Amino acid sequence: MIVRAEQLCALVDDADGIRPDRQDLIAALIYAAEADGFRLAEIWQEYRTAPVHKVVLGVDNESGPVDLRAMMAEAKRVPDR
Repeated sequence: MIVRAEQLCALVDDADGIRPDRQDLIAALIYAAEADGFRLAEIWQEYRTAPVHKVVLGVDNESGPVDLRAMMAEAKRVPDR
């Protein structure tokens, strides 16, 4: 999940030019979550059974190894401005 969080931070940076801290982005996502227990339970169950290939952005293959270290390094890159 840390790789996914870093990837989402990179998306915010690409869109806004300001990279949030992981914790701040996670807090913002929690803040924006609907207070619907049934929907939250559904999301939680989907998360618990999701393969890494569905969790991490930019993974094209549906099976086999995923290089999370390389994906983390790419997500943490600071684009030239």
